[in-house]
Amino acid sequence: MQPHDFQERLKDVLFGEKGHGLSIFCCIKNNGITQLKQFNVADEFRSEINGLIIEALSSRYLHEDAVFDTADNIADDTNAFYFVEVTEHYSPFAFLAASDSIEEIFTEHDRVDLLGFAFCFSIDSKKVWAYQHVYPTSISKKSKGLLAVISGESIFKKLNNNKLFCIESRVDLVIVEGTICPSKISFLESYFGFEVYIRTEAQSTVKIIETTGLIKDIEKFNDFIAKEKPTNAKKLLKIKNSPVLFMPVEIVIQRLPSIPRYSNIKIKDGQIIATSQKDVANILKMLNDDFLRSELSQKEYDSPAKKILLDT
Repeated sequence: MQPHDFQERLKDVLFGEKGHGLSIFCCIKNNGITQLKQFNVADEFRSEINGLIIEALSSRYLHEDAVFDTADNIADDTNAFYFVEVTEHYSPFAFLAASDSIEEIFTEHDRVDLLGFAFCFSIDSKKVWAYQHVYPTSISKKSKGLLAVISGESIFKKLNNNKLFCIESRVDLVIVEGTICPSKISFLESYFGFEVYIRTEAQSTVKIIETTGLIKDIEKFNDFIAKEKPTNAKKLLKIKNSPVLFMPVEIVIQRLPSIPRYSNIKIKDGQIIATSQKDVANILKMLNDDFLRSELSQKEYDSPAKKILLDT
């Protein structure tokens, strides 16, 4: 999904002339299974929640300075909002599909399994989901103190901590159709198994590279992305759309020896060879075409986060 489309669809649902409905659910995780339960609230409270979450969405995702990018570029680690498209292998919020048939109500007994709040803004068949994670500090336990509330008779009574909940002016991710847009990509990594997506897409990229015939033995690439941390795997996501992969192999092999910056790329019998992790790192820089020369200063830059510009 393109940034303009994402923001327009948000506006269409949140600020359309027809108005919108708001359904609030609690996400409950028990024995590794996540499900929804209705969060039954009074109409006045629902209205306040509606304004609170819309303000949180508007101030971040609809801000004029908001920058969006695809998940392929997460290795750049910028302040952009990254779009993660739901795939066959990664669909962490599939449980939301059952929202229309949910009748069970969330109670205080479900508190221990509360994962977060899911806010569904809808108009006709269009839906926008906003998710707010519940952190331990979001539910006050005050283990070393007591909470009190004043009654109608001006008498303070103890407030039961187990009945205390907090909905904050915060949105941790937005879902529009099949696009997940977290406030930070690390949020998906920490709580919704995003590493599965990273490694699956990285492996897919390795297969694309292998198909080109540019690399003689791809095994070192598999070792490269198999490291415990997904840092290396993230680098492969960016490579799958590299223009270099769509060039004829003969042209790439012919040009490489003439470029000093790529003198560390090993070539044998018309193919690039990788015998070490360092070789793989060098090849990835080449595939991403990292080195740029400024037309103005005539200096070279290492710029992995570059964007391809259209001719003017």
